[in-house]
Amino acid sequence: DSYADVGWKPAQMWRVAPFKVADIGANAILAASAGELAKLASRFGDADDEALLASMARPPFVWSEALGVFLSQDLIAGAPIAVATSAGFLPMLTDAPTPQQVDRLAAHVEALVAQGLLPVPSTLPGQPGFEPKRYWRGPVWVVVNWMIARGFARHGRSALADAIDTLTRNVIDEEGFAEYFDPCTREGLGGGVFSWTAAVRLLLAR
Repeated sequence: DSYADVGWKPAQMWRVAPFKVADIGANAILAASAGELAKLASRFGDADDEALLASMARPPFVWSEALGVFLSQDLIAGAPIAVATSAGFLPMLTDAPTPQQVDRLAAHVEALVAQGLLPVPSTLPGQPGFEPKRYWRGPVWVVVNWMIARGFARHGRSALADAIDTLTRNVIDEEGFAEYFDPCTREGLGGGVFSWTAAVRLLLAR
């Protein structure tokens, strides 16, 4: 209703938006993409584009030492959103994380596997609001797993990346091309023939 009242004009929609969030996942993916484009700009000789893209590849990610993940930010409150989510792993797609931060992120995955859970839940177990079957409040999305595994591989944790890939491939083979999966039971949920689940399975083909 707020957006309709301002005629769906983007600048006005931003002004009246009831919540404004700098999403850690979206910004990590954008930064990783900018980093790859900066390499192309360097190769093909466009210095201005390279400088702009390189700056976009280094956003100020917010790390929580208490939670051991990167956090989204509430831009209205001016504070981080202190909930550990799978999106908080995605800055590993860039060079931003320190080795110590990568170790903390790896420890989360290792703990999940040790508990017999499918990594990586969209909201980590033990966090406020964790619900294993409720859309982004707990289920596993294999496209996010694929990115997390690529992030661990980028930072020298190839064995852990392979383990995530194997678990992801296995749950797809067991449950089909479900939209998302319960991390506790591995049950396929949501849409039953989801194209990006199929795409991830193709990427993990062996």
